[in-house]
Amino acid sequence: MRFFEAKPWAAPLLLALLCFAAYANTIGNGFHWEDETLIEKNVHIRTLRNLPYFFNPGYVNVYESGLGQRFRPLRTVSFALDYALWKGDTRGYHFSNIMLHCAAAVFLWLWLGAAGFAPAAALAGAALFALHPVHAESVAYIKNRSDLICAVFFFSSLWLWARFLAVGGRLRVSLSLLAALLALLSKEMALALPVLAALYYAYTLLAEGHRPDRRAVWLLPYLLLLGGYWAFKSGLMGDAKAVYPGTSLDQAWLVVRTLGSYLKLLLLPLKLSLDHSFPVTGLPDPASGLLAAAAVCGAAWAAFRRDWVSLFWAAAFFAMLAPVSNLVFIQGRSFAEQRAYIPSAAYCALLGLWLSRLGAAPGRRALAAAVLAGVLGLFYLGRTAARNSDWKDEITLWTRTVATDPSARGYYNLSVSYYRKGRYSEALGAAARSVELDPRVPDGYNTLGAVYMKLGLYEQSIRAFEKCLQLSDQKEYYALANLASLYGITGKHAVAVDLYMKVVRMAPWFDGAYYNMALSLEQLGRAEDALASLREAIALNPFNAEASLKLGQMLAARGEKDRAAEVYRAMLERHPGDRRAAGELGRLTSP
Repeated sequence: MRFFEAKPWAAPLLLALLCFAAYANTIGNGFHWEDETLIEKNVHIRTLRNLPYFFNPGYVNVYESGLGQRFRPLRTVSFALDYALWKGDTRGYHFSNIMLHCAAAVFLWLWLGAAGFAPAAALAGAALFALHPVHAESVAYIKNRSDLICAVFFFSSLWLWARFLAVGGRLRVSLSLLAALLALLSKEMALALPVLAALYYAYTLLAEGHRPDRRAVWLLPYLLLLGGYWAFKSGLMGDAKAVYPGTSLDQAWLVVRTLGSYLKLLLLPLKLSLDHSFPVTGLPDPASGLLAAAAVCGAAWAAFRRDWVSLFWAAAFFAMLAPVSNLVFIQGRSFAEQRAYIPSAAYCALLGLWLSRLGAAPGRRALAAAVLAGVLGLFYLGRTAARNSDWKDEITLWTRTVATDPSARGYYNLSVSYYRKGRYSEALGAAARSVELDPRVPDGYNTLGAVYMKLGLYEQSIRAFEKCLQLSDQKEYYALANLASLYGITGKHAVAVDLYMKVVRMAPWFDGAYYNMALSLEQLGRAEDALASLREAIALNPFNAEASLKLGQMLAARGEKDRAAEVYRAMLERHPGDRRAAGELGRLTSP
């Protein structure tokens, strides 16, 4: 430890090396799942001029499915910055995720040091955080970098707050408040930050035997920040809350199950999966119930023994976990590994603390502590590297997900992955398995309908889409769009147009619906309406090459060659080297 104390740069360098050792094998992976919507096909991130627009609640609710619950503009800003650097090269995006994970580990180390940890304890806690396998879902999945960005600002805010309480300085507390605001703009997990600030202040008073003093006044801005965030979400975002389907007692048991399940993952990160079967009603399983009870008893024992350090970090774990504990019910995925990213910092801090205490004991205990730390670090490193291989590609990811924890949602996602690769028979089997596991979930029927349509089985396709719409109370706009496309294929263009009109009322950002509607309008002889629909598709997505090509062709057919040429030139600016646009433009401009 003397080396690390003498060389201030050594510990951050070691943490960075550990992060890269654990996650270097993610760099060659591609985009996954929601990465397609948020990055690959997101035309808005392709210019930095749109950065202010990402802070618009309307953009988040519409284009990122915020639904009044999620407001994470800094994630989208980071994607735009990545696009400016790497364009579509996924290696750059994965590299950025690893760098953010490094930064989170370093700021955790700084926070632990400022919170009074011995150098060995601080480094051990941060190193275990850098390597823990439960973080793979946050680091290997580009979309989940909201966890990483939030953690960077979360830990840096609390480090600055700890430094302020130790040595004062208004600049420190001001920067801490700024970091807290940036954490809130990254992910809702930061709601716990003002509570952590208050808990840490209380801890310093207990540890030092002091009474409350004037420093407590600086807690008020954190609370005001929290109140302002809630007002913003309720007023401008809509803050749509999910309704819990059971009784208050059932929800209390759900909170216990959630706490115990996260502890189970942190203690023994073996059964890792992108989708966990997680009942939201009924009693918790024995292991989760016992672990939750043990955690509460452990915190009470620390209070009884006046072990204020252990008590604070136990309380910090509960506070960090509170936003994802289902105290406010989380619909859909009520439990997800990525949500353990920030709470795991408290768990790793406690591990580092206890290993350091064991290492400081005389005799063989010091050797035992060193061996235990080494074994734990190597296990974490190996398990993380193995878990990263699940993210090689979408089919590998979902195949291993359903092998680990079979669920209707997992098989649905696997069916979509097969469908995207043109492996329709396998997509059909996975979609059928999804429906078999849970006939109430509409998504499986939507994929069944899409596969049947590709196979030319139109009657089965119509029945599947209609079943999807029935189960979703007519709210599944993708199924409605697929049904409209099916009617267009079978020549029922008037019905198709009516359905597309419903789709664009439900999803006004859906450029594909405007494009397909234009095709049916053209078949009905409604050329002006078709042109208007194509222009709307291009306005929504200037990179929609098919819409641009069709618009140019229709204008040229009407004799509007100059306007058609303008469309093709604009298309070539966005798609340099597109042979179709170049060919059409050449025919228009040749003498």
